[in-house]
Amino acid sequence: MIEEFDIVALTRDMEGTHLRRGDLGTVVDTLANGKAYIVEFLLQGGFTAALEDVDASDVRPLQSGELEQRQYREWKPEWTDVLGYAPPVSELPNGNRFQEGHHPDAHYLAYVDGSDGSGP
Repeated sequence: MIEEFDIVALTRDMEGTHLRRGDLGTVVDTLANGKAYIVEFLLQGGFTAALEDVDASDVRPLQSGELEQRQYREWKPEWTDVLGYAPPVSELPNGNRFQEGHHPDAHYLAYVDGSDGSGP
C-alpha cells in the first residue's frame, strides 16, 4: 500500500493539467482509506508544480532503482499561470539527464519511463 511521503509515478496523463504518465510526485495525504491520494509534484528547484487529488489507480509506487533512473522534462513558461507564481530558475543537478533541446537553466519536472516500472 502507498503511504504518506512515498514517491509515486503517474500511470496516466492527467486531463486538465500538464502532468503526464510517469511524472513523479510525493503523496502528502491519504484519502478514503487508500482509495485516493493528494500528490504534490515538484519542480527540480523544490517549487510546487501541481497539487492533485488522484485515485489510487492513477499512481503506482516506484520499483527498486527506478528513482535513480529518473529523467527530467521541461516545465513550459506558459504553464506558470497554473502555479499562480513564477518560480525562480533552477538547474538540473550535475549528472542528471534531460531530453535533447531542453535548456539547463529552465524549470524541470522529474519523470520515469513507463507506467509499470518496466523502463523504456
